Amino acid sequence: MTEPVNVIYTSCAGLDVHQATVVACLLHGKLTSTRPKKELKTFETTQKGLSQLAEWLTGFDCQVVAMESIGGYWQPIWHVLEDRFPLILANPQRIKGIAGHKTDKVNARWIAGLLRVDLIPAGFIPSESIRELRDLTRTRKYLVADRNCKKNWVQKILQTAGIKLTTYIADIFGKSGRALLDMLVNGEVLTPATVEKVVFTSLKRKVPLIVEALNGFFNEHHRFMLDQQLKLIDVDEDTIAQYERRIDTYLEMYTAEVELLRSFPGIQKNATAIVLAEVGPDVVTFKDASHLFVDLKFSYKTLRGALRFSS
Repeated sequence: MTEPVNVIYTSCAGLDVHQATVVACLLHGKLTSTRPKKELKTFETTQKGLSQLAEWLTGFDCQVVAMESIGGYWQPIWHVLEDRFPLILANPQRIKGIAGHKTDKVNARWIAGLLRVDLIPAGFIPSESIRELRDLTRTRKYLVADRNCKKNWVQKILQTAGIKLTTYIADIFGKSGRALLDMLVNGEVLTPATVEKVVFTSLKRKVPLIVEALNGFFNEHHRFMLDQQLKLIDVDEDTIAQYERRIDTYLEMYTAEVELLRSFPGIQKNATAIVLAEVGPDVVTFKDASHLFVDLKFSYKTLRGALRFSS
């Protein structure tokens, strides 16, 4: 026997969010009503359109609004509505598991119906500062990955030109390696004497081997390709450094949380920023570990991938 469903809102709205428009469905009626009145309207996602949405919801004494966390489309809507209505950000994974879920504009009606009977668990919504930190750490992740792709391309250029520098230098983008790459780009004469001037520490003992490794068939085409990739890497390095300085200003807002995270073995500064951005400063927000994983299902891949590029 099916248990009765309790209606908890006399007026609530579900939003189906798109890039250019948002479809709003508002259900209103007595708590005892099984067939509430339905109001359906589409608004543009411009500031003017979202202000009209807020006024429209206010006109029906809307008690709560729910929407799905689709891409970043929900964020401007959240920004406009959060000071005027209680908001619920629904995890799409949880909603689509309920029979009857649609993916077209009828979705707004479906969300509103679920909300009216309290069947949409609220997702994790971090504070504005944490959302901004998350933007920074995720962008940094992609910048680091892009820079690493360019470094791999440099190694391919060297191998194509018969330059075996990686055989003797573990990091060809370190101080010594980069100096040698610049010599190749500048067309300098590579002799034991000139090479010894730009390498450091134990590499000085490998100078004869390094000179031999640089003796390939590096031509003008390879020189152009290498030069362009190194310039792009330099741009990436500068951009990453700017992002990291910006991230540091946000970490200063959460000194205690940062110190706690840094106390765990293997968690360095960049990883600390990633964990804080993805989970927030207080895990009490989540009922238990399983709820944390479900609510962060989409950012879990980001977290796992970002930790790979945290150094």
